[in-house]
Amino acid sequence: MGLILEDAQPQQRWLKVVIPAGEFEVLLKHVTPEDGEKFSRRMAHLGLVKQNGEPTPGKNADYLLEVAKAYVLDWRGVRETHDGPEIPYKPEALVGVMRQSIAALTLITETIMREEAFFVRNGDGPS
Repeated sequence: MGLILEDAQPQQRWLKVVIPAGEFEVLLKHVTPEDGEKFSRRMAHLGLVKQNGEPTPGKNADYLLEVAKAYVLDWRGVRETHDGPEIPYKPEALVGVMRQSIAALTLITETIMREEAFFVRNGDGPS
């Protein structure tokens, strides 16, 4: 059996996040240009972004929650205490982490944007 390119496209991937409090991983959904377009329209419809695409002042937490819901599928390595069990992924909890750590916020959001931009630069973006 040969390689089937359609099946070779990643649908999700783990991203390691290292912050002062420790490290964890988030499972990111594969981002297509169409996903980005739908997300942008939804954010505009909800009033979470301005016309230039920047988050609306005072709506940053709501915007981050929508990012977490749309693009982050799971996490691992997150515990409430050092010896406690891993806690299940909840988008609201990830927003709390991203609001407390600019490093986590930057890494997660830039990785999502970079993946979408790759397709746009290579001719597969929205026309």
